[in-house]
Amino acid sequence: MPVAIGRYDSARYSLMELKPENGRKHQLRRHMVHLRHPIIGDSKHGDLRQNRGMAQHFGCPRLMLHASHLQLNHPVTGEPLLISARWDEPWQGVMSQFGWAGGFPELAGVEFSAANGQDNG
Repeated sequence: MPVAIGRYDSARYSLMELKPENGRKHQLRRHMVHLRHPIIGDSKHGDLRQNRGMAQHFGCPRLMLHASHLQLNHPVTGEPLLISARWDEPWQGVMSQFGWAGGFPELAGVEFSAANGQDNG
């Protein structure tokens, strides 16, 4: 992006898919900081200059971490349950500004697979 943040004339961002191995607190955030690629908007482990730049230049003052899919076993039936969530408005705005809009059609809608016998209404 042609925006100077920190000591560089432009800022570069990547959209990454991360798959946590377990539910440890801040696991993804800590791993990304360790790799020197903090998640934008992470006030605890992230880069304050990048966080401010994202808020000022792109209107997104939040943690840019999105759980697009969550898979677990239903607590009553034990059947696999998959919940998928679309990008919210702040995410869609940033993706549009970065030219990433439309690149992820599998997340264009919301999908909720209820277990057998559950009320869908």
